Amino acid sequence: MLTEDEMWSAVQNCDDRFDGVFYYAVVTTGIFCRPSCKSRKPVRGNTLFFVTPEVAAVESYRPCKRCRPDIPGYEPTKIIAEKARKQIDQAFTEPGSLPQLLGKLGVTQDHLALLFKRQYGITLHEYRSRLRVEKAGKMLRETEASVATIVHECGFGSLSSFYSLFKKYTGMTPTAYRIVPGRKKSRE
Repeated sequence: MLTEDEMWSAVQNCDDRFDGVFYYAVVTTGIFCRPSCKSRKPVRGNTLFFVTPEVAAVESYRPCKRCRPDIPGYEPTKIIAEKARKQIDQAFTEPGSLPQLLGKLGVTQDHLALLFKRQYGITLHEYRSRLRVEKAGKMLRETEASVATIVHECGFGSLSSFYSLFKKYTGMTPTAYRIVPGRKKSRE
């Protein structure tokens, strides 16, 4: 069992290792949170600790809308990053900027970029570029489509950006990639 000092330290440090181990409530606001909640830190004298969210609710405390201690496994940053990934997966070939595509996720572009990088270890732009290069590689191997057609269908803004990104991710030029033995040949 943790002491109040240990719990208080976890709250002050937003330590997510203690999420689910205990919850804290703020007497002055009537709200209870997870230890990792990023909300403004309470005054220690106004803080109570609970073993479960149910006990906090019975004591008439409301769950925090930011950290959602009433929902097991709630990870808002992960959810936002997954929504961004799904939107990119569905629309990576469409022209336009990422802010236009991801503008309705309810967070700033900078914050979204940070969340995405933390979740997947890659930037939003790198992720979209890799998807485009994968599709281009598949088209180069499996079709006789022209490079200009592939550039357009994969959403690249220009031939130069296509060549640059393709070489960066495959280590080959599109022409060299196309003549590698073993590709399927079909007309598209």
